[in-house]
Amino acid sequence: RGWLLSAQINEFLKERYGVDWFENRDAGVWLKELFNYGYKYNADEISKIIGYKKLDAKALIFELNRFKD
Repeated sequence: RGWLLSAQINEFLKERYGVDWFENRDAGVWLKELFNYGYKYNADEISKIIGYKKLDAKALIFELNRFKD
């Protein structure tokens, strides 16, 4: 479940802040705000907060297939 959410967050950050999101100060601010809640939200709720219908493997499968070749 952690890998699924991580892949969704990574996809979200790329869409919102670009491929080099990790160099974007606003992305860092957003991540700090998200994780400032601690355990208030579970993985399913975070997935919905960032715009997904549910926690699923699509983003993770896409990410893993990038390294296939």
